[in-house]
Amino acid sequence: MHSIIVTIHNGARRLPNGEILLEKVLDGIVNNTVGDYELLCMLDGCTDDSDKVVSKYEKARAIVLPDVFELLTNNAAFKEAKGEYVIVVQDDQVISEYGWNQRMQKPFDAFDDVFAVTARCAHNWIAVSYTHLRAHETRHALVCRLLREKK
Repeated sequence: MHSIIVTIHNGARRLPNGEILLEKVLDGIVNNTVGDYELLCMLDGCTDDSDKVVSKYEKARAIVLPDVFELLTNNAAFKEAKGEYVIVVQDDQVISEYGWNQRMQKPFDAFDDVFAVTARCAHNWIAVSYTHLRAHETRHALVCRLLREKK
């Protein structure tokens, strides 16, 4: 199972065409994710209607935090995640590729120490006190190539 984490800070803003950006992000995830997954929506100090937008999605589990910034929000989400694999999505990333999470699975399959992926990198465990760091630079190019491959 994938745990999909969306870190949200005032994501209920309207686009010039009147659409709500957060709805586009969540619709993209719900409509294009294949297989079993949980959707964790981390509301990081939101002062807008982000919580109301998230409540429209049956699959979404909202977790409200004070304004603690992205790193601490992600750490809280990692503790909540129940899936074997964690994918982090920002509140402005609109997913339009059907089965996108299967492509994001590739770094997990290629490396035995990856614990989370984002659109930009894979995160692996390194023996440094309770922190996570970007995958080794020697792996960075390979991870990016893996994420770009469609099949």
